[in-house]
Parts: sequence; C-alpha cells; structure tokens
Amino acid sequence: MAGVTNLERYRAEHDDPSSARRIELLDAAEELFLERGISDTTMIDIAERAGVSRVTVYRYFADRDQVAYEIAARMIEKVAATARTAAAREATPLETARAALAAMITEFDRTRDAHRFLAMFDGLRPLRDPAMEQDWSNALTVEALVHVDRPLATQSYDATTTARIVAVGNTVMGVLARYAAGGELLAPQPGLTLDTLLEHLQELVSSYFDTVIAPHATPLEPANAP
Repeated sequence: MAGVTNLERYRAEHDDPSSARRIELLDAAEELFLERGISDTTMIDIAERAGVSRVTVYRYFADRDQVAYEIAARMIEKVAATARTAAAREATPLETARAALAAMITEFDRTRDAHRFLAMFDGLRPLRDPAMEQDWSNALTVEALVHVDRPLATQSYDATTTARIVAVGNTVMGVLARYAAGGELLAPQPGLTLDTLLEHLQELVSSYFDTVIAPHATPLEPANAP
C-alpha cells in the first residue's frame, strides 16, 4: 500500500456502513444539519454533539462534504422506503410508479425532515467531485423521485413513457422539498392549508397518469422474444 497514509488506511478499514461509531457520528450530524443547516455545521460541532474528539470524526470522514453526502443518501432511502412499501402491492410497472408517487405525497408528514434536508443539500451543492455529483443526480432522479424498479426505466416501456414518469417524479420531489422548507407559509390565502395543497398535488399526479402516461405507454418486447 505504498503512498497510503495511516489515516487513509484507517478510513479504509473503518468504512463499514454498519459500524456503530460511524452511525453514531452520522446521527449527530443529521441532527445538527436539520437544526442549523449544512453550511453552519462544522466537523467540530459534529464531534461535540457525538461526544467524541475531532480526531475521531476525521478518522471516519474526510470532511463535512462527505458527511453531508452520506446523510443525503440516508434521506433518499427514507423516502424510497415509503415508496417501495406502496409499490410492492401493485402488479404492473405503471401501477407501481403511480403508487410510489402517491405514497410519497400521502406520507409527507413522516418524511418531512428527509425532504427538507434534500432541499437544503441540493441548494448548497457542497460536492466537489464530479463523479459523486453524477451519482447523486442519478440517485435523486431514479431512486428517490420515482422509486420504481430499474426495469421500468430500462426494459418495461418506451423511452417517452419512461421520461414522462421521471419528469412527474422530479416534479413531485421538488414540490415536496419546497413544502418541507416552507410549510404553511406556502399557502397563498387563509384556509388553504398544506394538507389541501398535498391533496391537489395528488390529483395532478393521478390526472397526468390517467390522461398522458397510461394511454400512450408502449410496452417493450421482452429481450428474449423471437
């Protein structure tokens, strides 16, 4: 391992997502990011919240950007888990996509912090590594926004249908992020509550599936078809 420092070697040996100490540090960082914002949180703050030394934090994470990225991945999974639960009950890819998006809206209260963090993270764009940025973009577009199985995007329907599903998924995720950040302040007039806005978002998604996506969806032939 020529050229590898002791610190780099330590990080490689402790880069276990299930490590109790690593999870403890991420938990502390998540609390701070949601309380103060990413840009106003330092590695020292994370160390103090977790009750460890700054050296310990740096043993597991290179910098705050890496911590923020890993928290973002966590938040994507929280949103995706909600979508997966609903989608698992559906029979066809289109029903799966519709159910996944509907669940993201109806379960908004439970995942509000996840949406708020993702909005915060997307606005800050702390990443410097283009490869990481691409990974983030792909995860955000496919797994969090639509969260249907990848075969839907690659094997089940034509490119136009797939693009439409991704577009409505991006729209839903963007609106939910804005609602999470603004809450009731987004209601333009008295009596128009956040719940009402969510109901209308649900209606828009259903209408788009019924009038645009479903009538024009073209299933692809199986790869092994004659």
